[in-house]
Amino acid sequence: MFQPSEYLALKVLNESRCTLNTDLAKQLETYRAMKKGNIAPDMEFKVNLKTSVPKLKKLSELKSPYTLVVFGASWCETCKEEVPKIAKLYPKWKGKGVDVVYISLDETQEAFEQFVQTFPFSSYCDYGKWNSPLAVSYYVFGTPTMFLLDAKREILLRPNSTSQMDAWVDNFLR
Repeated sequence: MFQPSEYLALKVLNESRCTLNTDLAKQLETYRAMKKGNIAPDMEFKVNLKTSVPKLKKLSELKSPYTLVVFGASWCETCKEEVPKIAKLYPKWKGKGVDVVYISLDETQEAFEQFVQTFPFSSYCDYGKWNSPLAVSYYVFGTPTMFLLDAKREILLRPNSTSQMDAWVDNFLR
């Protein structure tokens, strides 16, 4: 469904006779700004980083061939199902060159720390929820939202589930 959504978003955004509500325009912009082949913005981790990578300050410092960036929150019911599945699959993925960075949209330190305490991958939260600079720069308007990036931060895939990501790992990283 991503390709048809991307097509419709680009068609509407490029239409000069169309007026859009700013919220809808922001949501549609994700299909233009964060589409496959584009370079994702770098991320700077300033505070509240629970990391498996010592001294990680920026996303670009990760040396993995691939990075799955996952935006989610402890209050998101789908995230409560999907992110623990990612944690379970992480050793397999890491062994094939895929690192994971989880960006929480939680609003409190307690909620963030409780949710990520068992995750084996780097997790970050600035408690800004939807106004988090990272969520804004990645045009995140729903959770969970995932981006698979290569070492140059090119967007290779926008998985819509852990199962789709795992299938990509199995098919492309044999």
